[in-house]
Amino acid sequence: MAIFHYALRATGFLLQGKSESISGFANLFTAIDREHKISSKRAAEPSRVFDLSTTAVYEKATGGAAEKPETQSRFDVQREADRIVLSQYAPAGLIVNENLHILHFRGQCSPYLSPPPGQASLGLLRMVRPEFAVELRTAVHHAKKQEIAVRKEGIRVQRDGHLWTSPWRWFP
Repeated sequence: MAIFHYALRATGFLLQGKSESISGFANLFTAIDREHKISSKRAAEPSRVFDLSTTAVYEKATGGAAEKPETQSRFDVQREADRIVLSQYAPAGLIVNENLHILHFRGQCSPYLSPPPGQASLGLLRMVRPEFAVELRTAVHHAKKQEIAVRKEGIRVQRDGHLWTSPWRWFP
């Protein structure tokens, strides 16, 4: 429950299933609607850092007496959780440097990017699909100049015979 508390926005709500309960966690959550099991986050002291490494999990399970099996030594729980969440639930995103060179892809970016023919490049302005290029250039310039997050909504795109609208967010 402490992890849910940590992950929830200050104004967020926790919706629980029939078999779940916040009992024992009154310091973290306030019941808003007991019948529908809706709670809100309470302001609380920052909790300790959670060690989810396989070593910590194994030591807790075994009481720390035995050595960790070699098969678990390379598994990174946090990285695997990030991979699952990003691949299935998170919006697409990129990390770029000050020269707009792509450093890291997050989620499924193919609706927005397409490698151009010719020499390979990770330059964002070369890889972005043409229908986004003008809006992207403007948003990036705005974000850099004013050092603010920029969001552009309502970019209409024709894809696979369907018209759809796409949002953009840029952070300095």
